[in-house]
Amino acid sequence: MRLLDLPTPLPRAAVVGDVHGRSDLLAALFDALEPDRPVFMLGDICDRGPDVPGCFELLLERDAYGVLGNHELWFLRWASGRGFDDFALMDVVGGRATLAAYGVEVGTHAQIEAQREKVPVRHREWVAALPHVLGLTVGEQSWWLVHAGLPRLPVDTSAWAMEDWIARAGAELLWCPDRPSGRPPGDRPYVMGHRRVKEPLDAGHLVALDTGSGTVPEGRLSALLLPEREMITVG
Repeated sequence: MRLLDLPTPLPRAAVVGDVHGRSDLLAALFDALEPDRPVFMLGDICDRGPDVPGCFELLLERDAYGVLGNHELWFLRWASGRGFDDFALMDVVGGRATLAAYGVEVGTHAQIEAQREKVPVRHREWVAALPHVLGLTVGEQSWWLVHAGLPRLPVDTSAWAMEDWIARAGAELLWCPDRPSGRPPGDRPYVMGHRRVKEPLDAGHLVALDTGSGTVPEGRLSALLLPEREMITVG
């Protein structure tokens, strides 16, 4: 698990929820933002939706950054030559949509591995550069970006810094399925995706932004504008 805390404060930023291959919604969201506002993604660019390559191209054009989601883990492993995880082919994951968008024919394990070169190097490098947890300061407020948020644990976590969460919760920061309500606070407010909410949720100590893009037919894509602490949703 890799943590990166950006040292230089930003005057403004936009944090974007799970996209899941909906390049049309991502393009519409970018059209609604000022072109010079820095963009940070909460992960889950991959799977389910139809145009993962188009999403990566938009993110590269925008010079976006962010954190890894759990759906990027199999993709990064496969695209970097470390093997293909058959878990990606399960309906609950939706990796077949990602493979199809890159023109990968689903066959044997070895056949899928052999087609990883269909993923452009620039897409692989963009994903590989993402940390698991990203810290940023916008205006006078510092935030954590963590894909699945902080999990509820049966211990007192009130004094934990993010380094403690990484050491003790590990992969739960990318996989925790709990609803955002009832999640514990961290040492600074955090923005999460992963767990779908009907509307963007600002609970004070956390903001939840996964509004179903690429996951359900009525799914939308949401972003948190900072330092305004305002939401924008398209779709």
